[in-house]
Amino acid sequence: MNTKKNCQRENPYNSEFQVEKLPLGDAGKWRVRLSKRNRCGRERHCLVRVSHESNRGYFVALGLQNQKGDIIQMDFDAREILDIPRSKGTNGTSANLEIKVLKRISWGAFCWYVCHRDPNVYIPAYVCVASLILGLLGVGAAFGCPADS
Repeated sequence: MNTKKNCQRENPYNSEFQVEKLPLGDAGKWRVRLSKRNRCGRERHCLVRVSHESNRGYFVALGLQNQKGDIIQMDFDAREILDIPRSKGTNGTSANLEIKVLKRISWGAFCWYVCHRDPNVYIPAYVCVASLILGLLGVGAAFGCPADS
């Protein structure tokens, strides 16, 4: 299977995934763990759009230690957004579910940073936006004001 071809914006990577709990250290940080093949060939810490039925969410994709099969590890928040049923088994796995993984474009990444619920993410994004606006105002003031003679 050609991973690059199957991960285009118009044709996301579709697969049936075994949904498992995310390790405790990653919980609450809007992350999912996938193998590199299931991340559309992208490196770790990239943004991907994950869809299940009519629900979708944007998450940071990390690597998966166990590369066997199509496994996706998600925390409670991610499963709630995607409306994935609660785990029934003792090991925290759900049944196989049809999930789409799609690359995220840069404008969507910007919106993700600014609209994120985690203060470790949105505060630096706000500082970035404010400094960009102040910089543009400074450039505008420098070129907009007439020089004294």
